[in-house]
Amino acid sequence: MVGIAQAISDGVLTAFIPLLEVHATHRGRGVGSALIRHLLAQLDHLYAVDLSCDDDLVPFYQRLGFRRANAMVLRNYARQSGEASASPGQEGEEPEE
Repeated sequence: MVGIAQAISDGVLTAFIPLLEVHATHRGRGVGSALIRHLLAQLDHLYAVDLSCDDDLVPFYQRLGFRRANAMVLRNYARQSGEASASPGQEGEEPEE
């Protein structure tokens, strides 16, 4: 596999693209553009297709028809690997009430 893209949608009004990854050896060959265009073709019946990206990727997405907008994000970098973390109450954490 050289790339993957994912969209999450309610199927009626909106979609969000949380993921586009292209293997480093295949970047700059149009793989990412093709994946996004494929998603957009499947989502063209929706009112809104949103994503958030780092500043250096804005030109890439602008070339694909996206426009700059504000976005807010919250990141828990301790869970970035996707591995389960300690249960509440362990390692000094207080359990939720």
